[in-house]
Formats: sequence, structure tokens, C-alpha cells
Amino acid sequence: MELLDLVSQLEVDTPAANAVSPLRLLEIGKYLGLKAGQSVIDFGCGRGEMLCLWARYFGATGVGVDMDHSFLAEAATRAQCWAIADKANFVCQDVKSYELGAADFNVAACMSASMGFGGSGPTIRHLRRAIGPKGSIVVAEPFYSVPDAPNELREYEGACHTETDLFDIARAEGLEVGYYSRATRDEWDRYIFNSRKIEMQEFLQMPAGPAREERRSKLHRWQDMYLRYRQQWQGMAFLTLHPA
Repeated sequence: MELLDLVSQLEVDTPAANAVSPLRLLEIGKYLGLKAGQSVIDFGCGRGEMLCLWARYFGATGVGVDMDHSFLAEAATRAQCWAIADKANFVCQDVKSYELGAADFNVAACMSASMGFGGSGPTIRHLRRAIGPKGSIVVAEPFYSVPDAPNELREYEGACHTETDLFDIARAEGLEVGYYSRATRDEWDRYIFNSRKIEMQEFLQMPAGPAREERRSKLHRWQDMYLRYRQQWQGMAFLTLHPA
């Protein structure tokens, strides 16, 4: 399958699980030099977008770990449809409890799921245990674009690092940042609004009444927070990290 056909198919059948586009996933895989025979583990893999894409386009094999049964069912279906089920194995399990053993993956990833390990630092340390001495780590992390983000945003979103913090955390763990990019405005908008697609659909089908008005109020609050604060002062960073 040609690259553009593959990306088109992925975008059509996959709701955004995070702010990373299929093309960016391919870009990261190409940067890493992924090829047949290399192995990947993806913690918090969601619907398996990255693992399936890397298996089909680069020939990599791997494991995706996630707690959501419905997401993993979609991931398995995609692997079957793309004839890569022999390359992608999906495990329904808490990411912290997945037994690595003597793991020696070429790439260990955690995209927008560091809360499963308790933050950026613990996530990076766990991922490092999964790779060999020449392996690489791939992470996607939300960030505040300024150290003094508005209090309204901090109260709504909670603790969040700055981009400088993310580099400092990686360096403190003895890692160097290779690839780095940020989600574009379009990627960020698409992710944010697709993330509430089901809630919006449910709201539109609700009968008139107090419950519907309560749902409307919550959706408006979420939209206003994004348009007034998150869109301007928050973003998503994509990094590859390499043992120094």
C-alpha cells in the first residue's frame, strides 16, 4: 500500500487518541530508522495506532499494553485487517504491572499516558528498563507554554511541565533528546474536540430537561477553557530520547 493510501485509511477509521497525526508517527519511525526485525513496546497503546502503523510500514514487531478492552479490540481488528496480526500483540493490563523480564526492545514508547506511571520522570525510568543499551524512548507529553500559566488553567488542568522542564527531566535521567516537535494548531484542535465527540453526540440525543442543560453547561465549560486558555498556553510535545 502506498504511504498516502495508508495514512488516509488510518485517519478515516481512527478517532484521535492523542494529538499525534499518522504522518508524525511515520516521521518519528523514520527518524528512529525502524526496520523489520526490530521490536517495540507501547505503554498506554490505546487503539494501537502507532504499533500497527510501524508494523505495516516499517516491518517492526511489538507489544501494546493498555487497560481499555474496547480500545484493544479495535487495535486487534486493525491488525487483522492490515495482515499484521503476527507482528502486533496487545495485552490488557495495567502498564506498571506488565512484567518486562529481561526486556530488550529497540523502542519503548508512552504517548500521552505518563499518568499511568506517576509522571514524566517515572515514565522515562520505566521505559529505559525496557530498552537495550542502543534502544530509544518515544514520549508525548502535554506542556504549558509559559512557566506562569494562568491560574484558571492550572486549576482546571492541574500540574503540567514546561517544554524546558521536559528536556531537563530527560537529561537528568542520562538521556539526550533527538527528535523534537510540537503538535500543530490543527492537530491540537482535532484532538481536543474529537476527545469529546461521544459526549457531544450523547448530548444532542438527550431529551429536553435539567439533565440535558447540565450536560450542555459542562460541554460549554470545557469548550471555553480550551478556547480561552488551553489553546494558547498548552500544547503537546513529541520527543525521542537516547541513552547518552
